[in-house]
Amino acid sequence: GDHALASAVLGAFLDDMPRQIDTLKEYLQIGDRDGCGRQAHSLKGAASSVGGERLRAVALTMEKAADAGALDAVAESMGDLERQFFLLRDAILDAIKINQIQPELNKDLKQV
Repeated sequence: GDHALASAVLGAFLDDMPRQIDTLKEYLQIGDRDGCGRQAHSLKGAASSVGGERLRAVALTMEKAADAGALDAVAESMGDLERQFFLLRDAILDAIKINQIQPELNKDLKQV
């Protein structure tokens, strides 16, 4: 039902997002403007899928900057992107702890 779907979406998000952020960093390191734009776009979509509005907004800003070729602005936003992910991750984990989300998800997220 709805709880199983929420558990699956949140689990996948929390598991995958650190790798997605690392991929953006790699594109940034090699100066790949197109890669940065695509990756920021993917991060924006992932954040939207779990209701992470602040994270989505930072990713959108980074996507626009990359599309404009302003990789320095993408780099400047990296700390904010990571901060917003950590805040969202903590909020999701707190919700799980107080059983607002299916308790079975707790065991899957202990590795996060």
